[in-house]
Amino acid sequence: MKKNGNIKRLTLRGNCIGPQGAQALASMLEENTCLESVSLEWNQMGNAGALAMANALTKNHTLRSIDFRNNNIADEGAIALATSMRLNTVVTSIDLRWNVIGDKGGLPFEDIIARVNTPVTVLLSGNVISAQAMARLEGISERRVELEEMQNYDIIGEADAHVARRKG
Repeated sequence: MKKNGNIKRLTLRGNCIGPQGAQALASMLEENTCLESVSLEWNQMGNAGALAMANALTKNHTLRSIDFRNNNIADEGAIALATSMRLNTVVTSIDLRWNVIGDKGGLPFEDIIARVNTPVTVLLSGNVISAQAMARLEGISERRVELEEMQNYDIIGEADAHVARRKG
């Protein structure tokens, strides 16, 4: 898998690979230049696996989508992943739902969610994050979408269309 150029998506859901398996996969991801999507849902990788994956994300520049749902990742692992996402501008989606991440691990994703040039969808529901922290993170995401819409708004095109409607 380190040098395989044919596989774009890797799905290993429910295989209980644990921290050691996650570390082996992370080692592969450091060198792989073709994988675009990895799903490791239900694999009990915990913080040790998340730390290894975070390290791999600083080196991998092809992954766009990562699914770490239901892996017993806590604050330490989430903080490491958020830190790595600051260096990785390729990933557009990271799914961390149904872990044991609290406010301490969720809030470091604020600046990742707020990115406009390289937006990232961070899914955190089902964790132990407080309602206030979740509202804060969701608010950032909503403001980013509004800003993107404003930046993409074509005022001249709208004005031309308005003039054309009035003439027609």
